[in-house]
Amino acid sequence: MLNKTVLTTSGAAVAAAFGGQAAAESADFAGFYFGAQVGLAKGEFDVPCSVDCYDLDGNPAGVFAGYNHDAGGFIIGVELAHTGDLGEAAYDESFSFEETTDLKLKFGTTVGKSLIYGVVGATRTSASFTDAETFSEESANGTLFGVGAEMGLGQNGFFGVELLNRNYGNQFEGYIDGGNVQTVSLRAGFRF
Repeated sequence: MLNKTVLTTSGAAVAAAFGGQAAAESADFAGFYFGAQVGLAKGEFDVPCSVDCYDLDGNPAGVFAGYNHDAGGFIIGVELAHTGDLGEAAYDESFSFEETTDLKLKFGTTVGKSLIYGVVGATRTSASFTDAETFSEESANGTLFGVGAEMGLGQNGFFGVELLNRNYGNQFEGYIDGGNVQTVSLRAGFRF
């Protein structure tokens, strides 16, 4: 399962790969932007009164929009992202993460036509829980952190990759003691 070490290592590899694309020509990453993303999700959750954990797997897809400010090559930005069907897990019971909204603070630097950045923020997820007798819908707040890289594509387009780790505490009204979800997303969008 992905963890902080894997995220850090992967982020360094992404930065090196995109950094190698540096050229005399540079891209403008400032301004408003929007786009779509698809990816993979993995997670693990502790369940009360159970010796086992729920392992979550999914193929999330979603949309995002944000704004970046260029402070002399150092980028500061804010982004709102919405993902549907983050993933599902099952053991004696089953649950699914149906909707997730992330509010992110981005900070990074430009390297030629690439943007290398870090992310911190907050996440809110709605989930449904099902067993043989009951069905319940709950929601929970959490925190997130991660890394990403983008490369300019044509005049206003861009594509990139982002790795996020979402942490949830003792929420979901006793259904889950805690857990986390890691996602790797491919992203593409336009700036205007």
